[in-house]
Amino acid sequence: VYDNRLLVKGLLQANSTRVFSVATDGKHHVTGHLNGNIQIWHAATLTFTCGLQHGRSPVLGLAVRGDVLISGSKESTAKRWSIALCTCCSTLQHQPHKTVNSVDVDEASIATASDDQTCRLWTHSSDDSIHVLHHAAEVTAVSLASEVVATGCCDNNVRVFAVDSGQLLRTLRGHCCEVLAVYATDGVVVSGACDKTVRVWLMEEEAVAVLEGHSTSVQGVALGPGGGLVTSLSDCEMLTWRAPTFSPAWRACGCHGKCQCPKG
Repeated sequence: VYDNRLLVKGLLQANSTRVFSVATDGKHHVTGHLNGNIQIWHAATLTFTCGLQHGRSPVLGLAVRGDVLISGSKESTAKRWSIALCTCCSTLQHQPHKTVNSVDVDEASIATASDDQTCRLWTHSSDDSIHVLHHAAEVTAVSLASEVVATGCCDNNVRVFAVDSGQLLRTLRGHCCEVLAVYATDGVVVSGACDKTVRVWLMEEEAVAVLEGHSTSVQGVALGPGGGLVTSLSDCEMLTWRAPTFSPAWRACGCHGKCQCPKG
């Protein structure tokens, strides 16, 4: 776990199998595991809070906001949990035998992305999806940003939809292989792909930056508060890029516990 200064704050010792997914909202840290287990930690103290069981298959997607936790699994389902009660509140169903790869949540909506070539939007009060957003291939990533939702797809494209209507607003083209990660906020979309690049897009423009530096597929991306930093994740490596030049500002190698600070 890193703090806002990109210094190591502590280590979460998960009492479970291999970690497949992580999420945080600043109050809780959550880990999803190979055996379907979910573990929740208090962010301030890094103490273990409770454990949940999604099923018996890997938990591939997690999103947390306040008391609400969303998990997505290889078992074709997403689940909505109450952290305070450590209880499953509802199960959200995709097509059978299709993996739920990614999930997100905000105050009004839940988004799930699946190998059934759809992203589905849900409310917090119903098990029935309000919109089914069809894609040309498996949907690998999803990110909610107030009135829009961004998706990453195995057809190499990033798409932006309107949450209220489900209408496709933009298709962002530029990656040359599968998009594995997206993050959307305040008119900006960040994406990472198997082509080892990170792309930064404005909603109304093509990519404004193409960030190169990873040696393997980019599996996670995020944009820091105020848009000043872009963080990207690949196997055992995390890179942080500083806007507006998007030069590499910091590198951490998780498998060896080493980091490199900005040069100059």
